[in-house]
Amino acid sequence: MSHEEATVSTSQSAMDRLKKYLRQQSFLEQACDACMRWSNRRILEIRKSEFPGVAKRWIGAI
Repeated sequence: MSHEEATVSTSQSAMDRLKKYLRQQSFLEQACDACMRWSNRRILEIRKSEFPGVAKRWIGAI
């Protein structure tokens, strides 16, 4: 294997690792967003049952 071939294969494997990392990050961000949306909705449901007037203002602000 020549030096150029070694460099290309190394950079290719680095790119593959980077792509895999970015896919994982994207998945984690989407999972986090979904979890935050769910927990925010759940918090609003609890607040609505405890403080009906406050929840209406919060929902209006979102």
